[in-house]
Amino acid sequence: MIKLFIVFFSLFFPFTAYGDLPAGYFSNLESVRIKNAQSYLAYFHYNPGSTVILNELNRDLSGEYGFAVTDVARITVKVDAEETYLITYDEGLPAGPNFTFYKLDGPDMQSVGSINGINLYWPRARNFYTSGVLHSMYDQRRKYVLLNGKIREVQQPFMYVGKESELSENIIIYSSQALQDEVGYLPAGAKVSVLLADNDFYLIKTSFGLVGWMKIEKESKK
Repeated sequence: MIKLFIVFFSLFFPFTAYGDLPAGYFSNLESVRIKNAQSYLAYFHYNPGSTVILNELNRDLSGEYGFAVTDVARITVKVDAEETYLITYDEGLPAGPNFTFYKLDGPDMQSVGSINGINLYWPRARNFYTSGVLHSMYDQRRKYVLLNGKIREVQQPFMYVGKESELSENIIIYSSQALQDEVGYLPAGAKVSVLLADNDFYLIKTSFGLVGWMKIEKESKK
């Protein structure tokens, strides 16, 4: 099994442009840097028409959980009916940082789920997006939908990586994830593009333009 070798993974932290919006996307959104974020530059990018920014420490939840919880915003979601949610941010371990959604009903609130990430984007309706997902070897971008009182992730066939790199050891790329039919041998020092990820499998493009799969052990750090 091929061990981790690609230099771009050493660039995992810090992510570049924590608070930047993806070029060409969400141009109508405003952005706020989240207060009380201690370890990361966390941002909420939001539709100003249906959002009340709070950005203040929730002392009750912070005292209950033993770490800082920030009330980020109160949002109004309207599809069939109008619903109001409170969004909080925390860096509680081991899964943090997280954005947690609470459905508000008068004085009562009920948690409907959490999303891992440093950036949360809310362009409209029930769709939410994240970037800066931790516990990964690259910056993952994900989409979620608020549906029937729950947060559901929209599954993608692959995760986009999009990193240029240089090999630190020799590798072989293959025509499929079965790793049987060889596409090519690449020596240490070769320039490659890492295109896509599918769990532990990565689609590599050579400088000549050939593409092939390889597998990387997550626990290996070389």
